[in-house]
Amino acid sequence: MTIAPHDEMQKILEQNARRLFAENSSRSELEEVDRDDGIPRALYLRMAELDWFRLLIPSERGGAGARMVDMLSLLGEVGRSRIPGPILDSAVGAVWMITRARGSNADEWLVRIGAAEWLTSLVLVDEDERWGPDILPVTALRSSSGYSLNGTLGYIESADKSDRWLVAAQMEGRPAKASLFLVDPAAQGVTVSRQSGLGVLRPFVVRLSEVLLAQSDVLGELGAAWPLVEEGVAVCALARSAVGLGAAQRTMEIAVDYARNRQQFGRPIGDYQSMQYQCTAMLSDVQALRSITFRAAEAFDNNDPNRSQLASVAKAWSNDACLRVARRAHRVMGAVGFAAEHELHHFTEMAEAGRANWGTSRFHRNRLSDAIDPIQPALRAERVLDQTDDVMSSGSR
Repeated sequence: MTIAPHDEMQKILEQNARRLFAENSSRSELEEVDRDDGIPRALYLRMAELDWFRLLIPSERGGAGARMVDMLSLLGEVGRSRIPGPILDSAVGAVWMITRARGSNADEWLVRIGAAEWLTSLVLVDEDERWGPDILPVTALRSSSGYSLNGTLGYIESADKSDRWLVAAQMEGRPAKASLFLVDPAAQGVTVSRQSGLGVLRPFVVRLSEVLLAQSDVLGELGAAWPLVEEGVAVCALARSAVGLGAAQRTMEIAVDYARNRQQFGRPIGDYQSMQYQCTAMLSDVQALRSITFRAAEAFDNNDPNRSQLASVAKAWSNDACLRVARRAHRVMGAVGFAAEHELHHFTEMAEAGRANWGTSRFHRNRLSDAIDPIQPALRAERVLDQTDDVMSSGSR
């Protein structure tokens, strides 16, 4: 029960990625990497040799000049094989923003990211999903040596093992003026603490306290980065949907294979209508997720003005569909699927953890409603204030 990719390029990428990941990332190795709080550096370097970290870099800037649909085919295999680490942050989000930013340092950064020398985590979205250029949780203040960064952000994947962070900050004293900075995690004033996480997703809270940066650490034009930040979040959300798609398809295949081979009362359990319903429902979710995800990818390839909204549609659907597929797989497989040693257990963790990675369903539905009706953010803020007043009033009684 495999859903075919769109064209020959995507087929080649998927086949090569599946072969490489099968040879270099056995289940036991991945579990050991996760226990050791590490990332598979050797595998990342092999991927860089195959130009997979350069796929979205334009050919005139030393990259492969591939399409977003090609990258998402590769990320589907990343999800299918449960490869840990900030792959989509580096190869998709960071590359996408850096190639669109003006600045003399951009080409050097692309070379290092493309060679997997700088595994880059994006520090853009806060853990409580505050959103907007005037309420970014990190602020940047001019200092004698350049800039000083202060603030706290949560749910940053593999932040402790990344070589660099790309941080969005609001310029102090200049409301709605966002800038992007490249930060070395080893810099003075940086602290990182791990959040509770599931599966191969390793979220961290990043705290910046008077982190000093030079002018050369600024990406693009100072105070003009908000459009890049918005699109970077959309691109990463779409990439996360593709990872979820690969994981969901593999989850479905595990359950269908079990239904074909598990015998009950002298016949495969897949012969029973209740099991057939669970399998067809999984297929429906996976097919819909593939359609939505690749439609959004084509929008980015074609520079569609609605591309960010389509990415939000894909991520909101992915969050719910991946978990539905995992739950239906458990209904097919029964108790065996809950065992920590079973593959399905880990895919269920991925589905749960992925719902918060690069935006919850509520976050993306709010983004869609904001695009349709600009007054929605003000109405939500008013509701939050009303709820706060109610809580304060009830506490004083």
